[in-house]
Amino acid sequence: MRNKKGDVTLEEGSGLILGLVAMVILGFLAFGLFSMVIGQDMKNAKSFIDSLDSKIENLNDGESNTFILQGLDGWVLVGYELSNPLRPEKCFLNSCLCLCEGEPKDCQDKGYCRPVDRKISVMSKGHAVYNIVGTPVMTDKSFSVQCMIMDNQFSSIEISKTTDLVSINFDYGVIDYNPDLKFRICPGYELTVAS
Repeated sequence: MRNKKGDVTLEEGSGLILGLVAMVILGFLAFGLFSMVIGQDMKNAKSFIDSLDSKIENLNDGESNTFILQGLDGWVLVGYELSNPLRPEKCFLNSCLCLCEGEPKDCQDKGYCRPVDRKISVMSKGHAVYNIVGTPVMTDKSFSVQCMIMDNQFSSIEISKTTDLVSINFDYGVIDYNPDLKFRICPGYELTVAS
């Protein structure tokens, strides 16, 4: 209740203070939850690249094997040769294998990289199928790109190792084609589509 001068009473003031305290507490809880989710993605990314690196290290020269790994939604696996001008500075003077959040160009700030003591190749391939509007004809185009977009699914990744090359290959299988295919597959990298 207000007095005649319009001042706030003790009862109203304590209600305002309690409301502000509750808002501050909710803000801290929301920030903590957001940080925990972001922090878990970063831990999962680091764990993935560490696991992939150990699988490569455990292969002898001349060996290859297929591994089932669970990816991280929205992360990109890419290999950088020593001569690649797009190679992140964190690779120093090595070829490297990187897992980047978002696009490969963001790897310097949002990614994990591991040095590779030989050339590195990450290659994805698949078939893009689409309906031509107004006809029942299906068009099938094979494509390849020098990186791998991750999702939360378990994926079969083939790793081969020779004395001078580590090769990581992934097959997307058949996917729906659209004009933005190259951006969905690997933003910033050249998509080779067979005619």
